[in-house]
Amino acid sequence: MKELWYVSCSPRNPAKIRNEVALLALLEGEKWNAKNSSGEHVIQLKFAKMLSQSGDFEGKAAGREMDFSARDRVAPMKTYGFVYIDKDDKIIITKAGRELIKGEDEGHVFLMQMLKWQYPSVQHGGPEYQDQPKTLFEPKKLGFNILPFIFTIQVAKKVDGLTKREIALFLLPHRQMISISKVAAQIKKYRIARERQKGRVKKRTFDERIHRRLFKKIYAEYLARHKNLVERNRELIKKVSNSRDVADACIRLFRYTGIFATQKDRLVLNDTRAEEIAVILSRKWKPVDFYKDAKRFNTYFGDPGKPELPFFDPTFLIKKTLSLVKQIEREKANLPVEIKLEDAKLSVLTKLSKSELLKKIKELTNLYRTLSEKQLVNYLRSEKGQQDVLEFYDAIIHNEVADPASFFEWNTWRALIAIDESKEIIPNLILDDSLRPIDCARGNCPDMVAKFTDYVVAVEVTLTGGRRQYMTETEPVTFHVGRCQEEERTSGSQRKVYGLFIAPSVNKHAANYFRQYISQLEVPDYGNVTVIPVDLDTWKNILNFASSLGYLRDHALGDLLAAIEQSASTTQNVDGWLASIPELIEIWKGQISTA
Repeated sequence: MKELWYVSCSPRNPAKIRNEVALLALLEGEKWNAKNSSGEHVIQLKFAKMLSQSGDFEGKAAGREMDFSARDRVAPMKTYGFVYIDKDDKIIITKAGRELIKGEDEGHVFLMQMLKWQYPSVQHGGPEYQDQPKTLFEPKKLGFNILPFIFTIQVAKKVDGLTKREIALFLLPHRQMISISKVAAQIKKYRIARERQKGRVKKRTFDERIHRRLFKKIYAEYLARHKNLVERNRELIKKVSNSRDVADACIRLFRYTGIFATQKDRLVLNDTRAEEIAVILSRKWKPVDFYKDAKRFNTYFGDPGKPELPFFDPTFLIKKTLSLVKQIEREKANLPVEIKLEDAKLSVLTKLSKSELLKKIKELTNLYRTLSEKQLVNYLRSEKGQQDVLEFYDAIIHNEVADPASFFEWNTWRALIAIDESKEIIPNLILDDSLRPIDCARGNCPDMVAKFTDYVVAVEVTLTGGRRQYMTETEPVTFHVGRCQEEERTSGSQRKVYGLFIAPSVNKHAANYFRQYISQLEVPDYGNVTVIPVDLDTWKNILNFASSLGYLRDHALGDLLAAIEQSASTTQNVDGWLASIPELIEIWKGQISTA
């Protein structure tokens, strides 16, 4: 029997699924498992090639693994009801898949699919997911009968959010839509015991010990098949590690629906979606029992209008509008802004049509986001906010946040707001309406762009290090900065474009790659590009200095980047260049302090 429910770990960014479904739609009607005379999966190979040429595909889609890459990417499309393979082996895009391709409200499409996502299903309905009867040697085992997304909402509500470890320990092994209070009690008990552990090292040791102990029990039958202790321990460690990866994927997928958000190390219910959450929690849910009828199940699962919920009923829309008004009133209370909301009173709203109410909600949501941005700027320009940014980097490095990669981008975006007199700072990562991270920046662009009077800074951040940093970051970063440079030129701007590359540690070979492109090598179509690499401690040094001044003037960061750029040509090698950066920062600090 399968022991855990599962979320696909590929692609890491659920925002990529839409484009990949759109690519697969070009092959609709083709036989997915068709082979040529050589035994090759011709359609799978064709789709893999389309993925590799799409621009934002990350991974292997070449050589012997091409057909595996194709199946790996189509699996989540089938799991979430965007695609299925019919009885004639033909690729079918569902109505939900077509809604996703439109791209009008991806989060809502994902939400409706997640609400229906169940175990067992057509895709996950074999004997390993079903009840196992009692035998002479084994008690009866209950199979899967769960809606994982809804179960997660129910538990998260009771325990004020869930960490990655808690999802792996207490939710993934849960196979039934029962015992919610019992699971919540187990999580609370675990938290109390964990809190008694003093210090990061002891907490991590405790987490790992509890995880292995529980999974040793869950996988007892599987582990018993391995002959010696070394093999059993290796398999146990692998199961624990895999469950953490699946929990991580859960967090990224679930928050993409908009119902969840991330708050430091927890996946929490999104307070801006309180009305939808209340409706979901008010209902009694159970998986449908016709999952063995493939045609009926695929029709149901692929219907974006199912389950039938009042999210677009006038009464619900009015309630949501009034809730937004209250949130806006709270946000504007501490801001010197004049906002009139006379047209959002109940007496006015009851006269509006459904389309007019949806338009009003969109207007108010945009207003709420604008006010949130103003509040954020005020907070980050305060001493408390700037200290928060610096301390948050420590939490990221120590893996004490739900999604370190997206939080690294998010916190660096906050850092730029906190320290700079920039005209505009554009984050390319996906943010929710409360300006919390949903996911990392999509491909083919910098993580964020800061625009100043005379220059532009395209910022790229990564948690990778060593050889992997050199292999995965160098070419994309120079390309992104080059593209940003070209956009400035075509717009008629004369502003200099700098790339700023920030990582916990900078790989020397990556730094040398960037150094060569400043004057010696050219990015095709874009020419020379300037990318300045700094490690996180150096970046925090700059932030600390800026905080001591309040914030940096418009030209200040550009002056520093220009000095480091010049040093690339005056130092003999990459070692000399990297060694000069701390010295140039101290000189720069002295110049600003005496100005």
